[in-house]
Amino acid sequence: MAHDLENDQNPLVWRADRVRVWLAGQPIVRPDPEGLRARTTELIAKGLRGFDALHLACAEAASVDIFVTCDDGLLAVARRLGAEVKMRVGELTTIVREVL
Repeated sequence: MAHDLENDQNPLVWRADRVRVWLAGQPIVRPDPEGLRARTTELIAKGLRGFDALHLACAEAASVDIFVTCDDGLLAVARRLGAEVKMRVGELTTIVREVL
C-alpha cells in the first residue's frame, strides 16, 4: 500500500514501472484500515513524517522482521524510538553486510 502510493509519485517513469512489476509479485497484506490509520497517526506524533510513518505502520502490520531504508531521517527517528517500533529498522549497507 505505502509502496504503491509512493511509487506513483516517482518522476522516473521507467523506474516506477520496474518497481510496479516487482511489487506485483510480492505477497499482499491487507491490514485493518482503522488500525493502520491509528498506528500511522501515532508514529507521526512520535516524530516520523507522513510516508515514513505509513511505511512503518504497513511493515508492522505485515509482521516484518527488518525494515531496510537509506533515509537518514527515518533511521534517526526509529533509533530514538527504539522498542516503540515493532521491528528492527536498519540501513541498507549494514543489513547487506550482515546477510552476506
